[in-house]
Amino acid sequence: MATHPYYPLDAQIPGYSPNESPLLTILATAAAASAALLGITLAISFLRPNLSKADRFAILWFVLSGSLHCFFEGYFILNHGHMGGAQDILGQLWKEYALSDSRYLTSDTLVLCMESITVVSRTLTK
Repeated sequence: MATHPYYPLDAQIPGYSPNESPLLTILATAAAASAALLGITLAISFLRPNLSKADRFAILWFVLSGSLHCFFEGYFILNHGHMGGAQDILGQLWKEYALSDSRYLTSDTLVLCMESITVVSRTLTK
């Protein structure tokens, strides 16, 4: 019998423990952090009153995208080896995400390399 809800059921996930926080709490925390980041960015953008709405939208998009690549995916790169037991908010968010692709909890080499490339390339091109 599997000790985790991920497929394949026999996947080895070192130190796995189910999330302690409910999904709604995890998502609400992530949404609140994103909203705070975007709110601060929007407020700062008004220091340049001549920016168009399209420019402000582009700024918000790039800040959100860059932050996700640097912090969310960066967290994965640094913690991939013990993600299964993580109980901090980003670890629990990754465990929810991994329900669609369990390779994120098994330290899959391809996923780790691709996430690393994404973080580095997106950080350098933004």
